[in-house]
Amino acid sequence: MNKIFIVAGCVLVCTLLLATWFFFGNLGSFSRHLGEQSTHLIEEQQLRFIGTWTIEEDNSFFRFKSDCSFTHNTITGTYDVTTNEIVSLDYTDNMYYTSSDYYYQFSQDDTKLTLSTLDNPEISMVLTKIEYE
Repeated sequence: MNKIFIVAGCVLVCTLLLATWFFFGNLGSFSRHLGEQSTHLIEEQQLRFIGTWTIEEDNSFFRFKSDCSFTHNTITGTYDVTTNEIVSLDYTDNMYYTSSDYYYQFSQDDTKLTLSTLDNPEISMVLTKIEYE
């Protein structure tokens, strides 16, 4: 009877070891895959920004470049797109560093871009694409 318990215990330990090795070995591959997918999604979103956009309300423009830099009239800076539909615009204006975060939404076959402030999404600006880079 003791031999049955010993054999059953050995089988159980071996099964647990194999299951642990399989789970953690594949978990690393799975997380690496998720990271690659996330990077791909961000790069895809960044491509949608690239080009020159106008803001009709004040005749200003944004020019987003493929190196994640942008120009807004006379201001230059960098932009960073996240997977949760937020874009950060970082720039220096009159020697002061500024960072602004916006919700973004594309429409009309990616020719319209709406940027809404995080604090109050009702405050937004609508950009119209006029030129592709």
